[in-house]
Amino acid sequence: MMHRVQRTPPKEKKTNLSHVQSEPDILHSSPNQPEIANVCVRPKRPRLNSSPELDHHQPESTELVNTIRQEIRAIISAEISTTIKQCIAVEFNEMKDLFRELKESVKFMSDDYDRIKSELKICSENSKSLSKENVALKQLVSDLSVRVNLIEQYSRQQNIEINGVPENKVENLVKTVVQLGNAVATSIREEDIFSAVRVRKFDPENRNPRAVIVKLRTTQTRDVILTSVMKFNKAHPTGKLNSQHLGYGGPPKPIYVSEHLSPVNKQIYAATRKAATEKGYKYVWVRDGKVLTRKADGEQAKHIRSLDAVALL
Repeated sequence: MMHRVQRTPPKEKKTNLSHVQSEPDILHSSPNQPEIANVCVRPKRPRLNSSPELDHHQPESTELVNTIRQEIRAIISAEISTTIKQCIAVEFNEMKDLFRELKESVKFMSDDYDRIKSELKICSENSKSLSKENVALKQLVSDLSVRVNLIEQYSRQQNIEINGVPENKVENLVKTVVQLGNAVATSIREEDIFSAVRVRKFDPENRNPRAVIVKLRTTQTRDVILTSVMKFNKAHPTGKLNSQHLGYGGPPKPIYVSEHLSPVNKQIYAATRKAATEKGYKYVWVRDGKVLTRKADGEQAKHIRSLDAVALL
């Protein structure tokens, strides 16, 4: 006689889904099939898609996932926000330091600019003052130069200058002047001569003899000698006054007699002669220390007072 063996139902097997319930492990035989003894049949795993319970709990699972996602997003957002704030705070602190240094630099430059501006203003005012003072000083120097020139020329009003007189180691210039007077038919006594000396050359390379400066007693004597020399040269156009007339041997050397001019007047006279030659002026002469010029006969004479006036010829 066979006995039915009834097995103890196995413990329920847990699944990953807490909301799905497992079916009993005991296999119930179908009424149409015979019972099989001593056979353990593995229970069929429930199908998730076809389980009405799973379908019933699906919205709860989606809500849970969404909640987890929202929490993760909130955590990430909070972490990102904190990190960004920390980075911004660090950068902001660095920028604050930079701006503080920049502000100090700008303040330093501003103070320096104000100082330079103030100094520049003072320099500008000083420059204007110095400019005015310079103009006044130039005018004063010009006036003083004119006065000095007048004084120097006045001190020479009794002098004559003789150029071209040959030089000797032993010479008596006073007698040479007396001989000059005899040559131009003018009586000159030794008593009329204060001194007769040679002066140094302005140009050491000049081979001409040094000039002789004769200081006479009176201006009238000077004028008589100059007038006599001018008449002699006009009367002898081919044999003007020369070294032979003064008793010197050898080839005749021209002798020039003129007023003794100051250094400034000499420059004016030389520049005037050069400009007159270039511009076709007919006459250039000196009278009482004044440089005069006339372009043609009948025209009014011009008094050349300075080198600037020479350019206006």
